[in-house]
Amino acid sequence: MLDFMEYCLYRYYKLSNWDQRNYFSNLNQDSNSILNFRSPNNSLDFTIGKSISPNLKSCYTLGLPTSKSFGLLATSLNLYLPNLTKKRLDIWSGDNLLDFNQIEEEEILNNFLSESNERGFNLSLVKNELENSKVYDNFALEGFNKTFGINAHKSGINTKQKDDSISTNFTNGKYAHEDLKIKELVNKKRSPKKIYQDYLIYARLFEDLRLESLFTKRFDFNTMMILSGISHWKSDIAHINAQLIHHKPNYCIETLYTTDNHVFGVNSLYNISNNWSTGCELYYTGKENSGGLSVGARYKQIYEKNITSTVALILNPMMGHFSSAFTTSLKKNLIMSTKYDFNAYSYESDLGIGLEFGTEDKKQLLKARCSLNEGLALKLEGVYKRCLFSVGLQTDFGKVPRRSIGIEFSIS
Repeated sequence: MLDFMEYCLYRYYKLSNWDQRNYFSNLNQDSNSILNFRSPNNSLDFTIGKSISPNLKSCYTLGLPTSKSFGLLATSLNLYLPNLTKKRLDIWSGDNLLDFNQIEEEEILNNFLSESNERGFNLSLVKNELENSKVYDNFALEGFNKTFGINAHKSGINTKQKDDSISTNFTNGKYAHEDLKIKELVNKKRSPKKIYQDYLIYARLFEDLRLESLFTKRFDFNTMMILSGISHWKSDIAHINAQLIHHKPNYCIETLYTTDNHVFGVNSLYNISNNWSTGCELYYTGKENSGGLSVGARYKQIYEKNITSTVALILNPMMGHFSSAFTTSLKKNLIMSTKYDFNAYSYESDLGIGLEFGTEDKKQLLKARCSLNEGLALKLEGVYKRCLFSVGLQTDFGKVPRRSIGIEFSIS
């Protein structure tokens, strides 16, 4: 599952309308989410995340036997974090983040409306104001329908009509607190030409004085810079990674550099059609004075909501590496994925299969994978009130099997 800081970063990308689906590195995301999940490893970890203000978050982690850390995150964007009990577990898991562009916005609105109702705010006024202003994004309308059982067509609501602003009662601050959140949720979807200049700064210090940090800056709607690094105050070990990403609806170009082995690379991914995507990556390693090339393609078929099939192929001809993956929904809450890797030079290969099952109430998520090289791994995630928990078990198929079990708790 995502820890609190990782989730804040994810929310930052979502609220600033930054789409990560077009990254070449995410070409095989559907398979990776099931076959490459992280499992707690021989530890008992407790994490407490706190929203100090809309622009400042903190996180404290205590792990047994030896693991402690403290993190801070600051951003220019007001990060409204939905109540943990309202969150879908599969989004919090951090493995299937890329297919929830609209679902999560509905949940934020539902959560906001529920909180307003608890404060005694007249929800019928909110509905009437939105009806009068004729401002409807799909997620806003469906959020109301889902919360109050309203049928848009029977109510005579025109979901296609839009106005330049929310009605007078909202814009003049009559409903102050509610006004700001509804504006943020609705207007952000209707301002694709807005000049975005948001930034985020994050740092986490571990007990061994190891420091990890990240800085991301939005230059405009289509361009973002990401700087990340890790350093150790007790040694001269330090690495810095730099990325410059230019993103359009039909393609994404990423330029990157890392001080580790002095690697410089450029990759791109193009959406040829609604189903087909293809891309390539060029990189040069200064330390070894050599380069490489990777090409890949993905075909994704969406049958209905949350029912999809994906085929992905990635080839690195210089290294002789070939990878293929197939992911499909067996039923509404059950996903299966298979992956085959092969190297033409060493003849090494690996075959993996994995399953992911989520309960109807979205409060539990079970993942399992089996790989010839990595062995067997199981993970159960769940939510209870304001606590997320994760239990993991791993073992390999060696002559002397290495086994591990771990438990994680996260409270925010």
